[in-house]
Amino acid sequence: MNIKTLIKELDFMQVDARIIYLERVLKLLSPVSRTSLQQFQDNWDCIAHTYREYVIAQNEIVTLCIESEISDIGHEISIALNLEPITLETELLA
Repeated sequence: MNIKTLIKELDFMQVDARIIYLERVLKLLSPVSRTSLQQFQDNWDCIAHTYREYVIAQNEIVTLCIESEISDIGHEISIALNLEPITLETELLA
């Protein structure tokens, strides 16, 4: 699966598949994006919201991080950090 397909299917994935593909995309993201996702998770109020609400909100954050990473600035940041820049066509391999 590539990143473009992941973004389209993220809201509809089964829990197990979602975990696998989110782990794969996390390996490709910059430390800034990973920190943003960690802060989101740390600040999420699991008492006031359902798991489904969490998934939808997390999917939005993941999508925003991916969009930032594939932007021109994100591309330059990846290069500066010696990371492989990602595109919508980047395959999410094991």
